[in-house]
Amino acid sequence: MSGADEPLKRDKVCYQNLSFTAKLLFWWTKPIFRSCRQENFDLHNFQDIFEISENDKASLLAEHLEKEWLRRNNFLLALLSTFRYEIFMTGCMTFFNEVIFRCMQPVLLGKLLQLFGSEATVRHNEAATIVAALTSTLVLNILYMSHYSFLCYHIGLRMKSATSAILYKKLLKTDITEMQRGKSGKMINIFSSDVGKFDQMLYYAHLMWSSLTLGVITSVLIVREIGFDGLFGVAVVLVVCPIQSWTGTLTTKFREKSAGYGDQRVKLMSEIVAGIETIKLQVWEKPFQAMATKLRNSELGWIVRASYVRALYMTFSIFTTRMALFATLLVYIVNGNRLSADKVFVISTLYSIMSNTLAGVFIRGVAELSEIKVSVSRIEEFLSASQSVSKEAESKNDRGVDEENAKLLSKEEKDLSYIDHARPPGAVFIENLTARWSEKGEFTLKNISLEVEPGSLVAVIGAVGSGKSSLIQALLGELKLSSGRSAVEARAVSYSSQEPWIFSGSIRENILFGRAFDNHRYNQVLKACGLLPDLKRMSSGDATPVGERGGALSGGQKARVTLARAAYATQVDAYLLDEPLAALDASVAKHVFENCIVGLLGNSTRILVTNQVHLLRKADLIVVMDKGAVVAQGKFDTLGRSLLYFKIAKQTSKNVHDSMLSSTINAEYDFFLKTPSGTIMNRFSSDLLAVDVPLPRIMLDTIQYLTLITGSLFIIFAISPLLVLPVAVFLFVILNAKEYYLKTSRVLKRVDAALRSPIYTHLSDTIDGIVPIRAFGNERRMERELFRLLDRNFSASFLLFGTIYLVIYSQLYSSEIAGLALTQAISITALLQWSVRQSAETENLMTNFERAKEYTKLKQESIETPQLAVSKKWPVCGRIRFDSVSVKPEGKLSTLRNVNIEISPQEKIGIIGRTGAGKSSLVKALFRLVKYEGKITIDGINIASVCTQKLRKNISMIPQDPTIFTGSVRKNLDPGFLYSDKKLFNVIHAVGLSDIVEGPDYVSEGVDLNLSVGQKQLLCLARALLRNNKIIVLDEATANIDIKTDSLIQTLLNERFANRTVLTIAHRPQSVRDCGRVIVLDKGEIVQEQ
Repeated sequence: MSGADEPLKRDKVCYQNLSFTAKLLFWWTKPIFRSCRQENFDLHNFQDIFEISENDKASLLAEHLEKEWLRRNNFLLALLSTFRYEIFMTGCMTFFNEVIFRCMQPVLLGKLLQLFGSEATVRHNEAATIVAALTSTLVLNILYMSHYSFLCYHIGLRMKSATSAILYKKLLKTDITEMQRGKSGKMINIFSSDVGKFDQMLYYAHLMWSSLTLGVITSVLIVREIGFDGLFGVAVVLVVCPIQSWTGTLTTKFREKSAGYGDQRVKLMSEIVAGIETIKLQVWEKPFQAMATKLRNSELGWIVRASYVRALYMTFSIFTTRMALFATLLVYIVNGNRLSADKVFVISTLYSIMSNTLAGVFIRGVAELSEIKVSVSRIEEFLSASQSVSKEAESKNDRGVDEENAKLLSKEEKDLSYIDHARPPGAVFIENLTARWSEKGEFTLKNISLEVEPGSLVAVIGAVGSGKSSLIQALLGELKLSSGRSAVEARAVSYSSQEPWIFSGSIRENILFGRAFDNHRYNQVLKACGLLPDLKRMSSGDATPVGERGGALSGGQKARVTLARAAYATQVDAYLLDEPLAALDASVAKHVFENCIVGLLGNSTRILVTNQVHLLRKADLIVVMDKGAVVAQGKFDTLGRSLLYFKIAKQTSKNVHDSMLSSTINAEYDFFLKTPSGTIMNRFSSDLLAVDVPLPRIMLDTIQYLTLITGSLFIIFAISPLLVLPVAVFLFVILNAKEYYLKTSRVLKRVDAALRSPIYTHLSDTIDGIVPIRAFGNERRMERELFRLLDRNFSASFLLFGTIYLVIYSQLYSSEIAGLALTQAISITALLQWSVRQSAETENLMTNFERAKEYTKLKQESIETPQLAVSKKWPVCGRIRFDSVSVKPEGKLSTLRNVNIEISPQEKIGIIGRTGAGKSSLVKALFRLVKYEGKITIDGINIASVCTQKLRKNISMIPQDPTIFTGSVRKNLDPGFLYSDKKLFNVIHAVGLSDIVEGPDYVSEGVDLNLSVGQKQLLCLARALLRNNKIIVLDEATANIDIKTDSLIQTLLNERFANRTVLTIAHRPQSVRDCGRVIVLDKGEIVQEQ
């Protein structure tokens, strides 16, 4: 480390190492204030000035909480047990502050007023003593309240961090079917919303019991002051309490309803972000926007109901004190008693305390804790969810039972256990295996038996939906077995998924996946996977960022990076490879097969799912599957050509959300490539939640407190005009302190949000890649990364609230002035304390509002405003012309260079080339998904002058990566309800899915769960058949489909699209065999035309 860094290292703030005085007076926040006021303060400065304490680190907190959870199996008890010492300490602070200091204030006030009201000469020494005692209680009350609130929040942060950590650890073990049943949105909501409620849990928990205690003590003091007549006022307060309790219960029920709709909305937004390319190509922005808006309206409906109930609660809170005082004084006078000033002011103060605690704080605590109880239940439900098969086996093994079923465990955690220790490493054993994804679903695998010798290359083939990928999932332990058993006898297994999983980072980071860098092995893998030519064309080589979900890479590049990750693993006895060659052109597929699968991995067992029939001769064993069963197995010569033939198959909040949604869904495609999904989801979850609930509530609190302060000041000035000057000075100091704080808090709020978004991105990456993560045994690495992100976010939140309570504490310097206004002193001090805090918090929460508003101003695509009016029937012919078209992404090398192509009406043209040649860029330019130079015309009209919606609606696209949304088949074919049920079923039948899909209104518990990748592609073909446009584009649409399905697609194209212009982007020669012309692309240029 350079010497320039040393001063920063010394200046770092670590709360654990601070002196008692620095903690007591919040002096440790002053360097934060200085740094945040710098114009150039950013995230790097933040990391230089604060260091998280060891006791606050997520890894340590998670370890303690997880032990308690496993011991008690009750999350709330586990949480309370983990933090029992901290809870006890804050409980003691609550007792001294709420019960002793606050009760002393009205008693001392009464003594002081008695001195001024007596006929005898005022005893100045005694009066000064009482004033000093009263002032001391006010000062101690503020000091205690500041530290109590900060300590509660500190503990709440620790609870959040620990809970987030064990939730993530559970996520890594969760059964994959739980994620595919529409629960990914709920997972994100639990992390962003439910866990966030722990901030205030301890604060309200202590105030509830202390409020009851304080209510009893104030009742005794009232009776002591004016006798049993005071019980009439107490009765008024007690009558109101059940009403307030009812409002709290009702609010909780309404919030439960809104949370359910919120889960659905967050999940839908997650699917929209993930499938934005499909939505834009199909021009489905409006239908999906309508779906999200409908869910949002339902969510807001319940939030508004909860707000109305809260307004009723606040009305009773204000009314109770006055009514209780009126009832007491009325009965007291009617009974012939004489009122004195000291009695009136004392019982007024006591009723104010009682009303605030019993009818206010206590009931609000009930409501808040009821909501937290709902969150705790949701968290406990998630923690209790079923685990993946391999993780259940691991848990049992850790307890020393059921060792036979422990398989596929992470190499980082422990060696694999063997079903039969006599079998050598690399052997695969399956006996009478039957399995299904859900308990009520159809069997996915049926009575499968298979034995594989170590070092063998096994090719698993079969039609779409035959169960090939399910067999791999069963071997990985992701698919629950109904009967039979299976095992991979290996120290560790390595896995390459069918749908490439690429996380945000560089190409090298995706390949290493947290493992140590071995230069020799790394170069071997790059060469074997054919990645070296691609890396040479990239300006940053293997340091090139891949973008969100690998958006910067082509489909073939993503597939090879995924395979390279699997191949890089050493000390692996078995490789499970699910269609790694599907997205590759013939020459690259041959290179990867011979050099990687057969060559580099040749000494290990390889289970290869593929439909590349020409490569099967080198397989030691071929397994043929159909309808979930093994129908044949043997060598290539034994099975012969029969392999080719098998069967197939609130209004402001509302406006903000609607504007955000409209702006986001209609944003330029480039925005989604550059913006991590976690950042987008953060805006639609945490930021929007802040706008929905705490912002309106705290803003209303601020207005109420300011109104009450104004009334109290009026009384003080009317009694003693001399107090105008000191109060003015006091307010000037308070407001300046608040302004000084806000400049800092805004910066820290931005840092806090910036450090929260990577947590959601990491969570989304984990959900997308849960199977590869588990297959590689990389759970520990992913945990460590989350712990690091949680610790960084903890630091920002800790600093943010430390500065809040410094401002509250700063009021104690003027408490003596407030104490001079005898009758209003106590209420003024408390009101000022909370009004400053609430107004500051209001401005803080406005940061969330501003962040949400930012998404209402995203750069939009020109969707609905045409520069040129075109015929409704355009295009009539389907003639396409590319004139000097070039595509150069910002900061990257050109992917297309000066391409000139003329495509005649009804022509069938094939565009081929190796991976990364520019084929997909050509298609994206045609749909105006990317910016391009040059000119593209359709039927002589420049597409740049046509509105984007019109253009995309009249060109059908069958993409390389099929996107299917959870829900009905209609939602996936016609979300805008433009076609009849009969029309939908006809196209479903035409693509061979009628055996799987019962009809257009058939809804499965997540369509994504029931369809294989090939079947998803067929559903995408059905979309094109439904539109029946003049121009059809197939962007490597047959990459993941077996040869028979490919033949079906070609037949449909020839029959249904005979008089249509068809562009086929492909790497299989047979996929372009019916094309009249073939263009070969390489490095973004046309190199051959035939």
